[in-house]
Amino acid sequence: MRNYKECERLGIPYGVYLYSYAKNDKQINSEIAHAKRLLRGRKLSYPVYFDSEEPGTEKVAGKYAKKFCDAMEKAGF
Repeated sequence: MRNYKECERLGIPYGVYLYSYAKNDKQINSEIAHAKRLLRGRKLSYPVYFDSEEPGTEKVAGKYAKKFCDAMEKAGF
């Protein structure tokens, strides 16, 4: 929280990324809700990135990256 506040205060452009641990639908939905909660009211200069490299996510990474990015785009990011 401090980083984005300082970026906004100083006029520094910023974006964000989410490191995903999601291995099932419940977890990715939780991560999406969490990101939307944290980003509410923010005016990002750069995209929201999705990072999925956690062991055990290999089979769902592509599907969840699309789901996450679609949700962020729909939310206006």
